Amino acid sequence: MKSCRSIEDVKKDGVQLVAQLRDMLEIDGYELINVKIRDRQTGARFGWHDLRVQRAERSGET
Repeated sequence: MKSCRSIEDVKKDGVQLVAQLRDMLEIDGYELINVKIRDRQTGARFGWHDLRVQRAERSGET
């Protein structure tokens, strides 16, 4: 069985990935609007929108 990361790990890593993806898209003239992740086992959902990513970057979470 492959190892699993905790939801907190996914959220932390996701903030960085969303910020990188947003930056890459902006270079090409696109805008990232919303990203959502769903845990298929529990049904738990969480996501990021541009303001959450910006707040995380300012607070040093990335």
